Amino acid sequence: MPAAPRPKTYEELRLERQREWASAQKLMATELATLHAGLAEKPDVKDGPLVGAQWESRGVACPGCGDTKFYVHRYVTVNGVKHRIELECVACSRKETWDFGLQAWLP
Repeated sequence: MPAAPRPKTYEELRLERQREWASAQKLMATELATLHAGLAEKPDVKDGPLVGAQWESRGVACPGCGDTKFYVHRYVTVNGVKHRIELECVACSRKETWDFGLQAWLP
């Protein structure tokens, strides 16, 4: 009858888990880098307005004063489907969120 294999020590198990964890982290880092590179090439990300810069659009007018010049505070896209932008009017300093899909200001 063959002898039962010796159970692994705590240190051997710890090292094994540490190697598995390091391998999983390396794989995740590679997958994340690939994902980020792909997202950066999407037109809605690449051609989006620059946050912090002044932005002008003939199709978007301030609901307060009607001006078409804004400062961009935030630009958000969700899976290339929903595009929203948080804007501050240059003329009256009103801050609102515009939804490109709805072509309207959000309440």
